[in-house]
Amino acid sequence: MDLRKVIAELELKQRDEKWNGESIEVLERKEEKARNIIDTATQKIGEETGKGREIEGNIAKLSVELKSDKYRQIEQRLKKKLVEKVVAEYTKEDLTDYAQRMEGALMKFHQEKMEAVNEILENLWRRVYRGTDIDTIQIRSEMSGTGSRSKYDYRVMMVLDNKLELEMRDRCSAGQKMLASILIRIALSDVFGGQCSILALDEPTTNLDVQKIDDMAEMLVDLINARSVDGGDRAARAFQLIIITHDERFVSTLRRHARPEIIYHVAKDVNGKSRLTQERMNA
Repeated sequence: MDLRKVIAELELKQRDEKWNGESIEVLERKEEKARNIIDTATQKIGEETGKGREIEGNIAKLSVELKSDKYRQIEQRLKKKLVEKVVAEYTKEDLTDYAQRMEGALMKFHQEKMEAVNEILENLWRRVYRGTDIDTIQIRSEMSGTGSRSKYDYRVMMVLDNKLELEMRDRCSAGQKMLASILIRIALSDVFGGQCSILALDEPTTNLDVQKIDDMAEMLVDLINARSVDGGDRAARAFQLIIITHDERFVSTLRRHARPEIIYHVAKDVNGKSRLTQERMNA
């Protein structure tokens, strides 16, 4: 709305109007109404003029700011950021795809290794275990959680003659538990140790009675014999068993049945210093 034009039209209309016999009161009311319109328009003009000056001031301020270092070469910098944004989006897509492929590869690797571990476990258990109640043992794994918080939960299962699988925990004897623990370590060593399959047992007879100690010695002898005849398996042929113990009865039983190549004795001399001596079986 052009206020100046309205005011001019009103003034022109006022000059052109002729008295038509209306009373002074009516004319005064018209005049007052016209003046009110003029005053309102004048006030509006003032307000808009003030706003215009404020806008002009802001424009001047922004013009100065646009020339500052902050906005210098802003278009080039904007293009650079847009390129970086696009690159980041493509990188995110690539990493997501890579993570999915990696997760799939890890799951496949885990499955293959678990199959290898269970195959070795089945073979060793059937060769070494002298009982008839458990056909073999297997490790079962289940994935829990999702995404980066996913993990595998493992359970040692015993397979009975009827192919029924039961979790060994709280269902097996101390001897069965001991044998399963050792065989699992050997299987893991074979699968993940490459051509350097080593098992070290530190004080394996602790808290075992005499009968259990003899059973363990016989079990280890059977294990050594089973590994020694695996002629086609390089990891089995390279298997090394290291036993650390203070149990003389255990050592005597192993020495008598397994005939180890070397026995090392650690003892203190008269000066209280530890000495290592080597004893060969053919000596």
